[in-house]
Amino acid sequence: MAKRQKLKAKKVALTGKATKSQMLKVEKTAVAEGLAEREKLRAMRLAAAREAAGEIKMRTITLVTAALAVVAGLFWQTAINDTIKAFIPVSGAWQYEIIVALLVTIAAAVTIYLLSKPAKDQPGKPAPKT
Repeated sequence: MAKRQKLKAKKVALTGKATKSQMLKVEKTAVAEGLAEREKLRAMRLAAAREAAGEIKMRTITLVTAALAVVAGLFWQTAINDTIKAFIPVSGAWQYEIIVALLVTIAAAVTIYLLSKPAKDQPGKPAPKT
């Protein structure tokens, strides 16, 4: 819009049909429109910055949560290993370890499925990515 006003002002100036006050009015309008456009751009940049800050916060929370889950998982690994060692004989232990690993994998898959199922049933909320 501001460009259109400037072109109109130039055209009027070249034809000599405009007074000085008309030219000043057109120029002020063009400047005001330019300032309004700058304000719009500033508001858009501010909104984008806020959105980015929110995204960074959510990703940080997800990262910390995952790190705590890994720590808890390592403690569970130690506890499960000690329990398995208490019940499984030392000779031929690799076969039992494979069986236990398969059972734990199946249990984990079923648990993840059951935990993600309620989220799929709720409208408007995305299911967790697995």
